Amino acid sequence: IYRRGFCKRSNKGGKNNMKDLCFECAKELDERFKKIKVDDKIICKECFDRNYKECTNCKKIMEVNEDFQFNKEQYCKECFSDLFIMCEECNKLINKDDGQSSNIANGWLCNECFDEKYCYCEACRDELKLDDAYNYDNEHYCSDCYNNRFTTCDRCEESIWRDNAYYDEENDEY
Repeated sequence: IYRRGFCKRSNKGGKNNMKDLCFECAKELDERFKKIKVDDKIICKECFDRNYKECTNCKKIMEVNEDFQFNKEQYCKECFSDLFIMCEECNKLINKDDGQSSNIANGWLCNECFDEKYCYCEACRDELKLDDAYNYDNEHYCSDCYNNRFTTCDRCEESIWRDNAYYDEENDEY
């Protein structure tokens, strides 16, 4: 038994004429109005846009004050912490796909900060500080890998592959 409009459905004119009411503003909703269901409540689009957001990633519905934004898109707390990180060097918020985990920096770095200070050894893939890396033909090597692969020519003092080194009678490399 319904009393004087306190229910969320209007029963004027019999069962076939029942109208949904917006849970937030109590506006009568019919086929002309977009209806959105949030936690088993029917809400009009105006109230939804004012009070709720949809996570860009998982499509979870959340209240406006519960969302996190990145590049004008809304994310729930779980998706936001899974997808984004703060660069340890420049403190810029970035998508994890645009960064790298650094053991030396003890955290995530954006690609720009990583490329300014760090690199990976071409041979063993260990992370290195750029200042500690040996460079041969625009490739970076750690000390061990560099010394195992390269030597210095005694005549021109340039680095060469060990396999390409020749030795004279005095066992000097050239």
